[in-house]
Amino acid sequence: MSRLTPHLAETLKEAIAAYDFPKVLFDFDRQKEIRFPTMRELEAELLSCLLSDDPERVKRGLANVLYWGYARIMYRRTRVENFRTKVTDDQLRKARSTFATLDGGGLIRLKRLGLPEFSHVSFLSKLRMFLDPRRYVVLDKKLMKLANEEPATLFRRMTESKTSIPVTRRNEAGYERWCLLCQDVGRANFPGEDLHAADVERGVFWLVDSGRAKLAAEIVNEAERDEPLVSPGGMS
Repeated sequence: MSRLTPHLAETLKEAIAAYDFPKVLFDFDRQKEIRFPTMRELEAELLSCLLSDDPERVKRGLANVLYWGYARIMYRRTRVENFRTKVTDDQLRKARSTFATLDGGGLIRLKRLGLPEFSHVSFLSKLRMFLDPRRYVVLDKKLMKLANEEPATLFRRMTESKTSIPVTRRNEAGYERWCLLCQDVGRANFPGEDLHAADVERGVFWLVDSGRAKLAAEIVNEAERDEPLVSPGGMS
């Protein structure tokens, strides 16, 4: 189990509570932003859309993965509208079928759907996370800053370009390892608190985002000392 020292566990717990990424989605019918009190409620709304039998709701869910993920980026509207304009009904049907049977990290399988704006690890991992936040997490460019921090972490074993994290077998394996680690940290250090793997990742993300990447690297490095041995899809 990935048990942290008391100091690092408390630091991570505080970071999870401090996570402040905007809890917003968009109502495309009313052209109005929707704010959610908690990430749990936002997650539930997105999951309901993504697993709907109605292709229009699936489209809404995918568009809102982008809307949420680009919340602090000025070109958010352009990316969302590009998706909504270019995605086809056939892609939406195949996506819904894939979502219902997806196992493991699934980044390569999701990429093969060819969904507009979902071609690299950052947003494919956001999509995977919203399909099952208990087991899966986000891996984006901000977290990849940890690849250059000491002490060394699993991020150092992955590859990235200047603008993105490509979907490769090595990076999918690294993503699955990151998911496992977040699950294990939550279970080992916060028993009984109903933390999702995504909550642990958000705490690490918040530390990086607030200028404390070295401290985030210390937490990840400490957690990596014990290797979880089962796949993320097999954990409860």
